[in-house]
Amino acid sequence: MHTTSEAWRAEQRDHSIARAVEALTDQDRLASGPGRLEALSTAAKEAERAIRHEVTLARRLGISWAEIGASLNVSKQAAQQRYGTEL
Repeated sequence: MHTTSEAWRAEQRDHSIARAVEALTDQDRLASGPGRLEALSTAAKEAERAIRHEVTLARRLGISWAEIGASLNVSKQAAQQRYGTEL
């Protein structure tokens, strides 16, 4: 049985990855160097937006900063400093 935090982590990864990958799937943009750079930049921005959204959702669900930090491979302090001001 999944706990709330395990389910949240799985959902977070799925949504963030899907949105970032969408930004990289446009073959026209990937055809050239500058196009690839643009696609990568878009993917990075989309991934960051998705992470911010998911952190907000996680906090509303009562997920601790320690769990959020662990999911992002940073300390709880780093997660809170980076994303805590938006709550």
